[in-house]
This record gives sequence, structure tokens and C-alpha cells, in this order.
Amino acid sequence: MFKAGLAYQKEAMVNWDPVDCTVLANEQVDDSGRAERSGALVEQKSLKQWFFRITDYAEDLHSTLPSLDWPANVKQLQTKWIGRSEGFELDVDFVTEESQTSLVKLSVRTDSPYSALNASFLAIGYDHPLVTGGYIPPNRASEVRSWIDSSVSNPAFDGSISGTFTGLWAINPITSAKIPVFIADYISSDRGPDEADFGVPSCDQRARALADFMSSTCPILDLERMASDEEVARFTQQAEEQNVGRKKTFPVPVPHEQLPVLLRDPVTAYKKGRFREAEVCKCPSCGREDAHRETDTMDTFVDSAWYWLRYCDPKNSTEYVEITPFGVLLQCLALISALSHSRIVDRETASSLLPVDLYIGGVEHSIKHLFYARFLGKVLTDQGIVDLPNGEPFKKLLTQGMVQARSYREPDTGRYLKKDEIDRSDPNHPKIIKTGVEAVASWEKMSKSKFNGVDPLEIIERHGVDATRLYILFKAAPQDELPWDDRAVVGMERWLARTHKLVVEHVERGQNVVMAKGDGEERELRFMLHSTIQEVTTAMTSTFGFHVAISALMKLTNHMMDVSPHILSTPTYAESITTVVQLLAPFSPCVAAEMWEVLGRGGSVFTAPWPEASAEALVRDEMVCAIMVNGKTRGTVNIPVTRGKDAAEVERLARESEVGKEWLVDHDTGESLKAKRVIVAREGRMISFVLEGAGKSKL
Repeated sequence: MFKAGLAYQKEAMVNWDPVDCTVLANEQVDDSGRAERSGALVEQKSLKQWFFRITDYAEDLHSTLPSLDWPANVKQLQTKWIGRSEGFELDVDFVTEESQTSLVKLSVRTDSPYSALNASFLAIGYDHPLVTGGYIPPNRASEVRSWIDSSVSNPAFDGSISGTFTGLWAINPITSAKIPVFIADYISSDRGPDEADFGVPSCDQRARALADFMSSTCPILDLERMASDEEVARFTQQAEEQNVGRKKTFPVPVPHEQLPVLLRDPVTAYKKGRFREAEVCKCPSCGREDAHRETDTMDTFVDSAWYWLRYCDPKNSTEYVEITPFGVLLQCLALISALSHSRIVDRETASSLLPVDLYIGGVEHSIKHLFYARFLGKVLTDQGIVDLPNGEPFKKLLTQGMVQARSYREPDTGRYLKKDEIDRSDPNHPKIIKTGVEAVASWEKMSKSKFNGVDPLEIIERHGVDATRLYILFKAAPQDELPWDDRAVVGMERWLARTHKLVVEHVERGQNVVMAKGDGEERELRFMLHSTIQEVTTAMTSTFGFHVAISALMKLTNHMMDVSPHILSTPTYAESITTVVQLLAPFSPCVAAEMWEVLGRGGSVFTAPWPEASAEALVRDEMVCAIMVNGKTRGTVNIPVTRGKDAAEVERLARESEVGKEWLVDHDTGESLKAKRVIVAREGRMISFVLEGAGKSKL
């Protein structure tokens, strides 16, 4: 990646934990500005950081997203994160008020010709090279630094916009106009430290707000001027002719034979300020004896972005760069060296197994781990390490939801409270034991820092492992949030007990199967059985709606409990008992294995052939027709499927049914009530009677 120009260093503002002496991600800083782990007040610090030039793959990452079988919300998050835009890049000279000699020429990007031609000022971020490179005039340096410190320490959350004048002026390369350069708090460092915006107050609300804020301290050009079409056309032609290439230099990669590199007590050395002294080495390129090891690390989301490759070739020791227990620190350097000197996996082996058919992960990884994995997949494909279609590593993505539980906080400070600090005798009004004040309760993701975690061993001890597993799978769809409720687990425990009882009673009755008359009740049971097989199979192989599968099993067992006694000795009932145990096995393996043994089937339920739904069993001879009288549903009647389109036959069957005899007959005369209108809908699944008079029916 070094040689390909995809890894580089530059200064950037970071979240710094002064206690742990480490850089924190935004997600590791709580709402009060403290480090999630150490509790220290997080500082903003400018440090030299490693970056991947992901922008070189922005178009590719964007264009192949639609081909992935991923949730729409994840695709949308990645699309926004990529932030694809097309526009122009201009080389702009910067001068001071005192001198018109260019101090520096820097690149400024713009999406629209109108922005460049009509700009009244140029807005930059506080970590722009003009600021960090020492170009601020001495007479403005103190005030600029004071504003930056104040803005970083006390960011505005009310939507207000502020800024400060740098003392620099930008020369528009197309119009030659000299416009002031402001540092604006709305230019986010997340966009990159070299980002800048041409400010057009007449078209941009933020630019107008900044212009109003700065107007008293710095003169601003005509805010209402708009470029003509001829100027725009001339600008476009000139911009396309500019050469915007930049030459970059990179550090020297660690040679393959020197990996892994073991650091010498890095944390202690860093805290004592002797980090660079501790990692002096000989440069593998020029031979200098006073070179320094690179000791920065990548975020763990990057470290984990290529682990999936190793599953393809886990025992390959000749083409894989070994990683030590200290490897989290050096994984990315090892990967970079691997790309230069060897292979992570055998290409043919990986190509036969990749891309990954199904990847399961949290939605919180959408623009971190999953994004980096896509980037590295494309890089590795271009480098010839692997052969992935479109460079995409994961075909299908399932994002599981988070388990949530009730958390409690002090109303004044927002401090999270431990469970033993709360009186929960009244669940709707939990009180802080020490003060008697009602705590603020909310549903949040389980977290150690929020003290709302649940010890699974306690739940398993109380209800059993299978009941606990079933509750988790049944409570919500895999991609949805799961609000945890200890009291609800017992419902699954009871259902398992009822199902176990069905199996035991079936065995105790003896397995003398008697051929039934083939009546409607047995046909209904067979239909439900094979419908359940179909639903569970679909859930297991494509939709992953395990809650739907478990619900279908519950409906089937409930139906089996209510069948007439003569059905209990039919082949269909015996088949249902065996099949329920098989379908339950993936969700409740322990209880299912025990029931399989009770049935005396021999072998293991997990090696038995998976049940297959019968297409013939899924075709019903009858269907249910709802009977409505004067707009109200009064009951149902079963009618032959083949007669559903015969309106006269449907009406006859409805009138002759028990529902028809009760609601469509004059009880004084015994004659059928006349209808002003009869409507048969949904191919016989509903019939509606609008009667002329009620007579003495039950209307």
C-alpha cells in the first residue's frame, strides 16, 4: 500500500485521553466529553496520523454498492460516508494585506463553477494547512489561536455559526479577485484538513451567516454578484486544462524478514516521553543508524478489516505474515508488508471460497469495519492477492440489532446508577435509594458503563439454556432491537414443557398408527404441518426470520394440542410429532435431542434428514369464506376451492351453513331473508349480504 500510494501521514486533530495516553474514536467519548474507559476529560490535540487514500477508490466503492444484497440503511450510510461529488480543483495563491507576493499555492475544490466565480470569501477549517503550516501573519496569530482554542473546547450546539479572519487573502485564479480567508466552525475536520469552501452568501445560508458574523471585522466583496454564462463556460474550460497532480513521498516499509516488530514497553515509554528514543533502529533503505520505528497503530476497525481472508487458508504458514500477541499494534504494517513481499492467503484457495456468502455484524460497523473491509477487498484484488468479483468481499449482509435493557440515571448529573442504587419496587417510578429522588429510566443498549447488563448465567440457571436462547430468537427479528425482559423468558420455558409433554404422551399411547378416514381435520393438520416446514426452512435459509419460524412452531403445537382424540393415532399426527422435534432442534438443541431420544428414533436429531414440505399437502381442498351480514362479519364457512368463483354456489353454501341459518333466516317463518344485494369477493373468500329487512333473525 505504501508503493501504491495508498498510505500516508499528515497532521490531524484527534480526541486525546490524557490518562491512558491514547487517541479515542468519537464513539469512545461520552456526552459530557469524557473518555468512556478512563473517565478523563478528553482533549483536542494535533498529532501526525496515518491515513489510507480511500478517495482513490471512492468511485468504485460507490458504483458497486447497488450490486450487494445488503440492508438499504447500510448502503445509504456508506453512500453518505463516501460523499461522492464531482467538481473542479483550483490552484489558489494566498497573500497578505501587506504583500501581494504569493506565500503558498494550495488546491481548493469546488462542486460548482458558480461557487468559484461568485465567492465573497474562502472558508477553511481550524486544521487547514494554512493554519498548521505557519502561514498566519504574526499580527493575527494570537487572535486566531485564541479563537481556535475556544471553538474546539466549547463547540456550538445551537446551530450558530462563527469564525475568525486569518489575515490572509485568496486570489481567485479565474477572476483574479482578492477575497478574505476565514476560519469557520462549520468546516468539519471529518471532511479532511485540506478542505475549503468558496463562500457565496447569496446562495448559501451558512455562508450568509458567516458573512454577517464577520462583516464588522473584515470587508467582504459584493454579496449579490452572479457570474454570467460566458464566465462559467470559460471557467470550466480553463479548470479542465489545469494539472492538479501532486507528488507524495512515503516512509520506508518494514522488510518482511524483520516482521513481527516487538516494541519495548510502549505505553510506559510514551507516558515518559521517551517513545522515539525507545524505537531507534537501522533504516532498511539507506542504512542510517538513527532511524525510528513507526509506533502508531490503526483503529481496530481497520485491523479487523482483513481477518476474513485467513478463514480461507488458516494453516498456511509460508504465505502469511505471522502476527504476535502484540499484533494489534502491527497488523496493518504487517498487511502492508505482506502486499509488498508475500501473500496473505493462497490466491486459488481464496478464490474458490470468496466472496463471503453471508456476513453477520452490527449496523454500527457500517461505516467502519465493513467500509474498510470493502476498501481492502478492492485493493487486494487490484494487487492480485485475491480475485473478488468487483473487489467486494461480502455478498449478503445481515445486521443484527442490539439487546437493550433499562438504565437509570441521576436527574441532575446524568450519572448512570448501579442496580443496587435503585429501588425498583415500583417499576414505573424507580427511586434512588440514597436520596429518594425518582431516577431517569430509559431503554438503552446493554453496556458496562450504563450498569444495565444482564448476566446470562443467572438467566440460564433459572430457566435453562434452551428457553433463554428461544426467548432471544423469538423476541425480535435479527435486525431489530431486542428489549430484554427477564419475566418473559418463562413463557418459552412453559412452551418447551408443553411440547415435551406432547412427545411423552404420544410415546405412552403407543405408536399403533391407525389409518383415519381422511377427514377434513386430518387434512388441516397436514396442511399446517407442511406450511410450518416451509416457513421454518425459509427462515433458516434465506430470510433469517427466526422469530417467524418459532411462531409457526408454536401455532402448530397449539393446534396439535386441540385435535380430536381420533387424530392422535393417525399417520399425520405421528409425522407431526417427529417433524416438530426436528424443526425445533436448531433453536432448542438440548430439549430437542432429549425428545428425539424419547421417541426412540436412534442416532442424532442433528444428522437426521431435514423435513421437506410437500407441494401436494400445501394445496387445500377447502378454503374459509367469511360471511358478512349488513356490514358485520358474522362467521365463516368452509367451501370447496373449486367452487370459489361460482357466486351462486358460494351463496347457497353460506345460507346452508350454521352461520346462515342463524343470521339469514326469519325465525318466525323459517324462510330465508331476502337480500337487496349479494357480493362475492376475493374468489369466494368473502360473501356480503345486504338484507331488505331483518325479520326475526338475530339482526
